[in-house]
Amino acid sequence: MPFVAWRWCTWGLVLAACAGPRAPSTVAPCPEVAGTEVERVCREDALVETLQARFRADVVVGGETSTVDGILLVQRPGAVRVKLFGPAGMTVHDALWVGDGEVLRGRLGRPLRGDPIRVELRNGESVDDPEAELSLALWSLWRPRCVRPPTSLSAEPGWLRLDGAPAQATARDVRVGPLGVDEERLVRAGGDVPHEITVRYRDRDCSTEPLLPTTIEMRSARDGWSAVVRILEQSVNPDLSEALFVFPEDDGAVK
Repeated sequence: MPFVAWRWCTWGLVLAACAGPRAPSTVAPCPEVAGTEVERVCREDALVETLQARFRADVVVGGETSTVDGILLVQRPGAVRVKLFGPAGMTVHDALWVGDGEVLRGRLGRPLRGDPIRVELRNGESVDDPEAELSLALWSLWRPRCVRPPTSLSAEPGWLRLDGAPAQATARDVRVGPLGVDEERLVRAGGDVPHEITVRYRDRDCSTEPLLPTTIEMRSARDGWSAVVRILEQSVNPDLSEALFVFPEDDGAVK
């Protein structure tokens, strides 16, 4: 078993049993999802309570590209944890975000770079540390989309306007395709210039319910960063320990 996969299985005892990586199904296209555009958007909210995924991301910042392996853990409605590994499976980044849409707390552990960064945000506030951007965006994207019913954007057929408040966004729109959400725009507070993150969801895994994407392309034109996240393995509604989403009392190692 590859070392990174072993780390995933042992870290926090999040898996009851560990299997080798499973490549998402790409042999045949997924069948179209029944229902209206609104129903296809809201389907994920109803079906996904927890998620764990192992991924590889190509991240571009300031024209420089780096490739990292990582783990994403989601516990709805408001907790996301992202852990990144460097050479030989060493933890280089461990981000925990927990919030309710009004107050968001974050802790970014950097074992090789010094003390953790602690952040507390409210609606309309922005984070200054660029290290927080990717994991913060993932927290926002995994916030429920249908706390309030989506509404159509008459100027853009196929696009729906969501309530941005749960994701601490000033605007949140999605474009809906036959399998679910294909694109998403998220606008956060950012001083004089709005901070817009654009996202594309591709390559659906036909074996999951709902049909989750296995490629996520993210970009922030204002801040000059982008990321292509490729999901190597994912599990919907696993039994995740509450301890994985608890902030430690001190600034020592994250559980």
